[in-house]
Amino acid sequence: MAENKRSGFVLLYRSVQDAPFKQQPERFCVWIHLLMEAGFEATEVTFNRNVLKRKRGQVVTSARQLALACGVSEDSARRSLEYFEREGMVNLFTKRGARGYSLVTLTNYDDYQRGITETYSAGFDADLKPAPALVPAGDAAELGADYHAELHAEDLNNKTIKQVKDPVTNSCPVSGETGPHCESEPAGADVVIDHMNQTTGSRYQKKPTSKKPINGRLSEGFTVDDLRLVVDFKSEHWGENPEMAQYLRPATLFGTDKFNGYLMAAKRWNDIGRPRCINGQWEGFERKQAGSQVAQAQAQSRAYQAEHGPAYDDNTQF
Repeated sequence: MAENKRSGFVLLYRSVQDAPFKQQPERFCVWIHLLMEAGFEATEVTFNRNVLKRKRGQVVTSARQLALACGVSEDSARRSLEYFEREGMVNLFTKRGARGYSLVTLTNYDDYQRGITETYSAGFDADLKPAPALVPAGDAAELGADYHAELHAEDLNNKTIKQVKDPVTNSCPVSGETGPHCESEPAGADVVIDHMNQTTGSRYQKKPTSKKPINGRLSEGFTVDDLRLVVDFKSEHWGENPEMAQYLRPATLFGTDKFNGYLMAAKRWNDIGRPRCINGQWEGFERKQAGSQVAQAQAQSRAYQAEHGPAYDDNTQF
């Protein structure tokens, strides 16, 4: 743990497993190595007797050094760099000769890693915060500690590793934040984001990363009204709780695992008149305390029936 604190860490989203080169172990290893070696701040480095100014998100290396570091052939390392450049994942500047080197710039590195380096750094014992301990019952189980890291990097998941498809099986071109989509997305995502911003006071932009979970639920047949109802319900449920209000975000509300349960609860909440949530309790539906008069009467009734048997009035129907 002490060594981890000294060396820091980088954000690595699970979506990297969906990258086409995930099934190419050598290429995958080179990419992870580049992420790990990229500088988190501008500095001056010496490589192969060259004194270079390395900017944030850059790696000074060579095909030979990559090969040694990753346990691959020099040709494989070189072809991996060329592949990453073709896919727009890096920019390359190569100086050839006896004192040659490659300056690798990871595109969108600043956006991708902004979540941890703006708030934490290796010099300040950068560690993930644990999941909040004081949350409404049932919420702690559904929200893991990894959400804390993601909160600092909203809408940055798919910028560095583009959603590239194999050209043999899919002829769709690679699209950027504002590029054309191969498939038309369901209508209504913009409406949901507008409603969410208005209801929760958030400022989510209409980017693919924000729209992805929304479009996922719309494509499954849920309606815009369903999604807006969930926003209203969870905003009332979590809005006054500082620990939970931070989870009023598209990835949480419209995630695959929890959305259906949220929607069913939201419909029940809507059917009973949308009560307010005060101090974790729904107004008008406070829990019965063990010492309340109702609880005492119920206990007395059970004791009487246990001793004398059930009693029926004249209107009892058999």
